[in-house]
Amino acid sequence: MGFIAELREEMLVLEKYWERVIELRGEGVLDAEKFGEWGAACMSAMVVMGLDGMQFVIKSRWEA
Repeated sequence: MGFIAELREEMLVLEKYWERVIELRGEGVLDAEKFGEWGAACMSAMVVMGLDGMQFVIKSRWEA
C-alpha cells in the first residue's frame, strides 16, 4: 500500500474515533471538558496528517 493510501486509512480511523466521541457526548458520557480534549486531539492529528500528506505530494512532484 502506498503512502497516500496508508495516510488515508489512518485519517479514516481518526474520523471513526471522532464520530464515537460525538456519540459519547450525546449520550452524556463525556462532559464538555473531556469532549473538548478529545476534539482538540483528533483535529490536531488530522491537521498534522494532512500537512504530512501535502509535504509528500510536493516532494514527489519535485522529484518527478
